[in-house]
Amino acid sequence: MTGVVLPPASRNSLCPCGSGSRYKECHGALGVPAPAVDPETDRRSAVLAAALAAQRAGDLVAAEASYRAVLSEVPEHFDALHMLGVVMLQENRLDEAEMLIARAVVLRPGIVAAQENLAIVRQTRVALASEDSICRAVMPRLARLCLDPAPMVLAGVGARDPVHVVFGGARSDVLLAQRIAAAATARGADVEKGNGGESGPPGWLPIDEARLAALADATVIVVGLDAPLGEWPLSASPRSMTLVATRDAPCLLLERVREASGQGRRRVALATPDAAVAEAALLPMRHFASLEDT
Repeated sequence: MTGVVLPPASRNSLCPCGSGSRYKECHGALGVPAPAVDPETDRRSAVLAAALAAQRAGDLVAAEASYRAVLSEVPEHFDALHMLGVVMLQENRLDEAEMLIARAVVLRPGIVAAQENLAIVRQTRVALASEDSICRAVMPRLARLCLDPAPMVLAGVGARDPVHVVFGGARSDVLLAQRIAAAATARGADVEKGNGGESGPPGWLPIDEARLAALADATVIVVGLDAPLGEWPLSASPRSMTLVATRDAPCLLLERVREASGQGRRRVALATPDAAVAEAALLPMRHFASLEDT
């Protein structure tokens, strides 16, 4: 994410031992005997180094797991709190980002990078609140692209019917996507699992030119709002297209409805697993189906 401050790989960076001092003033001090470091501290330092490398490479899943592993052992570890907060910021999980980075700032109030990242989180909140307000006002204009009322997600699906469950969400949506795929399989449908964005669960293949023909006359169910669907909905010709909105995110909903509709080429059914989501973000547009049949 633009503006995120990551510790530089230099002698001016924080010492990996977790002391809160710069490396050149701690273990890297010239002419000063290095203080003894116990094996557990060395091991955690290695975990943090691997986490930071994964974060810089864009593997936020691995980075998060490593930072959380350190925090499970040392709950008030400054570097783990701070950088896990940055991961949450990069994933747009702002509540968690603010809580984690704020805890880090309390521990090391003099660390400028943490203060700047906390400011970024709070500025992002303000910007998103403004966008949210605009999108809520615009949402009713897209009602013409939505079926009213929306049919149940697996309505009419039976034995040997082609069903494509497309993952388009955050990691928290994986289980829901798997649940819908399992429900369709239980009905005897021929189920394929696809990935609508740049990355998805293991084994969920991207929707590319080679797979577009398989979407013809299929029931297509896109689960989640977080991943842009790209160009494939423009060329697809499904029997039906359902978008499952898993959280209150009006701006993302607007984008996904436009994409799933093929920029207005078809009407989209909307569903939500959470009545509160429908009431908060979706109700101004149309009526929404639940996932009771899955």
